Amino acid sequence: MHNYDLITSNEGFRSLENDWIKLENKTKPWVYQDYYFLESVYTSISPFEKLNIVIVAYKEDNVLKAILPLCIYRKKTLRILAWLGSLNLIDHGEILFDADCHITINDFIDNSIKLIRENIKYEIIYFGKILINASVYDHLNKNYNAVKFYKCGFIQFKSDFDSYLDELKINRKNLKSDTLRQIKRISEAGNLQFEVIPKSNKDLTIQTINELINQRRSKYKNTFWATGEYNDVMVNLALNLPYSHLSCLKINEQIIAAHFGLIFNNTFTFCVPSYDSRFAKYSPGRLLIYFLIKHCFDSRISYFDFGPGEETYKYEWSNNIVEGRSFIGNSVLEKLIRVYTRLGGKI
Repeated sequence: MHNYDLITSNEGFRSLENDWIKLENKTKPWVYQDYYFLESVYTSISPFEKLNIVIVAYKEDNVLKAILPLCIYRKKTLRILAWLGSLNLIDHGEILFDADCHITINDFIDNSIKLIRENIKYEIIYFGKILINASVYDHLNKNYNAVKFYKCGFIQFKSDFDSYLDELKINRKNLKSDTLRQIKRISEAGNLQFEVIPKSNKDLTIQTINELINQRRSKYKNTFWATGEYNDVMVNLALNLPYSHLSCLKINEQIIAAHFGLIFNNTFTFCVPSYDSRFAKYSPGRLLIYFLIKHCFDSRISYFDFGPGEETYKYEWSNNIVEGRSFIGNSVLEKLIRVYTRLGGKI
């Protein structure tokens, strides 16, 4: 017996928890499809982003085999069907799909979208940030319109830390020597410390996140994590997700750089970095990345995911680059929005 369930309530979402986790254990998704990540993000953000859950769960003989995790966002008068979580937070869009399914990925997506169309009103369908090696990429590339092209930097840890640093010469000739020289310079100015914040220390977690947000606010005034209402989102994720990772770089006990990330399925996800611009001459952001990567080597983590973006530093440290696309539907309105985004507009 095969059946599709359309889930549009908080209770329905939470009722999937146990089966969702079982499917995760079999499919090994990105952190952005993890039940606990999505539940924490949805709980934290929905009060002021007004999200409505739209999840399709496909079962065979009462066993969960596939999940399409979406929700409705409201932007002015438009209703946008997109990945569950947030338009700003999901760096790798994907479904959860058991390879043992008796249907294809194409059939699952088509049938799920048909079910949603029959029951949910929306103007725009937007599948953001799909890597070309994602299971859904070929279907979306064939049936939807690409609106954005991007790339992601990754590190695949294959050797020892020093050998990895030597390999970076092909990206930036003096990256290793320049970084080590900056470490020496700043160490002469005081006691340099890299610190991973323990989850058990709630006060220190909140203090570090507040400093991280303040540093970002001074540099990126209008970005997602620079607005005060999202402080609680990051605190919630840092304290409640078992795989959250909060760290900072200090000089004489003063935080000069900080980072909030995630370690999931043996991959370190680089999420929200910051640095104190007063220490810019020492390149604190670069030094923090150096210590984070070394921390991953020491912890025997397999991959480091910088996420999408055009920032040069991501590709200086990366030894693998994967391209990606974002897709939109085929209606007249969606085609107009495609042109708008190609001209620099944002959805």
